[in-house]
Amino acid sequence: MSDEVAYSHAERAARTALALDPKLADAWLDQAFVAWWWHGDAAAAFKDFDTALQLDPRSAKALHWYATALYAHGDYQKALTTIGRARELDPNNRAIVADEAWLHFGSGERTTGLTALERLVQVDRSFESPHFYLAHAYLVMGRDADFLREARIAAELREQAEAIDVLRLAEQRFLAGGRQGMLEQLATSEAESYARGTGSAVVVAEYRALANDRDGMLKWLTTAENTHDHNLPTLRGYPEFAAYRSDPEFVKIVQRLP
Repeated sequence: MSDEVAYSHAERAARTALALDPKLADAWLDQAFVAWWWHGDAAAAFKDFDTALQLDPRSAKALHWYATALYAHGDYQKALTTIGRARELDPNNRAIVADEAWLHFGSGERTTGLTALERLVQVDRSFESPHFYLAHAYLVMGRDADFLREARIAAELREQAEAIDVLRLAEQRFLAGGRQGMLEQLATSEAESYARGTGSAVVVAEYRALANDRDGMLKWLTTAENTHDHNLPTLRGYPEFAAYRSDPEFVKIVQRLP
């Protein structure tokens, strides 16, 4: 199902659960997840995260989800501390370990994060999450052949036929025109998905940022603002925009985020 349908179902389920039992920590957690990742409502989301953790302070899942939201909101140090607590409570949870590695990379501790992700894929190549994060890390670092490989593995593990097709086109452009050609193709494919109602203007802006196309990046971020793209509130968590963190126009967009 589409994100819109899935999040709507999840939101209704959480509200129904809370109506039946207002002390149900998982329902507050689900409501917080929807408030942040779908509505971009930081005030409501972090209030609900706090409620969930007050009701169940040793919930590794709640700490995990809270940490990823904190990271996406730009509170890197608190995010790392929080996900560290989650890992201590559930040290064998692969998703927590993978997300912690990505949070280190995205927070600027690139060597720490990258080393952990590369170790994870060696331990279990069938686990999709580290491949997905490695793809993003390699793309940011300019390791384009590695990006294409890991992105394809992640898409195959997720059984995402459309994503595999997009990556096939991107690889063809990479072989013919290098990094710039690959980024142009990725941006074009995402823009076409956006026109069909399935893509994200923020993701197009990511590729434009990596291609050093400042005007194109700002154009697509403005589109994201105007259309209330649900990825926009998480802009602070994208390392793809690291080179623009002090750009005055980019800063203005960030300052308008919730």
